[in-house]
Amino acid sequence: MTASVAEEVRPAAPAVARVLTAVLLVGGALAVLGRAWSYLADRLDGPFPLTPYVFPQYWLTYDDGFVRRALPGQVLRWLGGRPPDRGTVVLAATALALAAVAGVLALAVALGRQAGSRTTGLAVAAAVVVSPLTLSLPVRDLGRPDSVGFAVLALLACVPWRRLPLPLSVGLVAVLCVAATATQEFLLLVVAPVAVLALVRCVPGRRHRVLVPAVALVPALVVAALSAVVPAPSAVVDRATAEAAAAGVPPPAALVPDHTSVLRLRHGFLDNLTAYYSLLDPPTVVATTAMWGGVAVLTLGLVWQLMGGTVRDRRFVAVLAAAVVVAGLLSCAGIDHRRWWALATVGGLAALVLLTPLSGAGDGPDRRRALLLLPAAALLVAAGWAMQLFPVFSLRV
Repeated sequence: MTASVAEEVRPAAPAVARVLTAVLLVGGALAVLGRAWSYLADRLDGPFPLTPYVFPQYWLTYDDGFVRRALPGQVLRWLGGRPPDRGTVVLAATALALAAVAGVLALAVALGRQAGSRTTGLAVAAAVVVSPLTLSLPVRDLGRPDSVGFAVLALLACVPWRRLPLPLSVGLVAVLCVAATATQEFLLLVVAPVAVLALVRCVPGRRHRVLVPAVALVPALVVAALSAVVPAPSAVVDRATAEAAAAGVPPPAALVPDHTSVLRLRHGFLDNLTAYYSLLDPPTVVATTAMWGGVAVLTLGLVWQLMGGTVRDRRFVAVLAAAVVVAGLLSCAGIDHRRWWALATVGGLAALVLLTPLSGAGDGPDRRRALLLLPAAALLVAAGWAMQLFPVFSLRV
């Protein structure tokens, strides 16, 4: 091979690798979208699209005072003026799932637009969709309040807050954080860092960059504190359980005693932690955490590098560290580690949207990195087809 031909081939290698990476990721993303739609249609065609654990939460209200996680049920009661029937709950749960899917797609588009070139942008957006820690979770686990967290993260990341008057931005961010926290108190861990990033971009002074986000987060912190210290009244738990049963919700499975989202409100944090983690041995916990943590690192790292960033960039290190901390803290809430890593990963993707666009993003990685991204993309596409949803079940995504 002559020198001139070799010089032409070398620059072509990264370009070919980028195109192949984009084709692979886009194909995987289309397959994920098709399968998600098919699975959701199958679930909605059955008599009980929601699990017996999730179903009863939609009958919780504030009729007897503050109750943690009662906001969705209270909204349904406000809209209908009476306890919802099973069909109304399924409709509400489906709407939340679709809002979460729309949120993931919005994050994918926002990140893709920052990539700089059409091919790289398609690859970035597809990587967000194809990850087993993003779009598939709200569809598979229909009705979970996690969907509210996904939707709030997308709004925090994608709304042009700097174009709004500062008081309006602070008020709307506060409302979003309160809505997430009142739906599920630990969602505050996920949305708070993104809310801070969103508001920091709106204020110039360093002192105000601390004060403004703090003001916006105070109401959500109050809700989280109430959720931690105010026990659920027995009357509320009994009424929600009875109304759910009257609507045709089946009894809970025998995984642990009182295994519904409502009945477990009677138990304290340590009781719930002991009950759920008694089902697993330490090696299973470690293996599951390592597995989903690896997928989270792969997802965030692939998106960041496709956009032209490096893994040593302090911004990426901060986002990745925050995701690990959030997922680790959420793992104290139960054994469904995939949920925690999914929330942390989507929070990390939302944070990447809010970071300053990379200098030269979309120009493409160097030859070595471009060639490494192809197997990384293949691994991400393959990951969801065999990975378990929970460590104690064989559900697949």
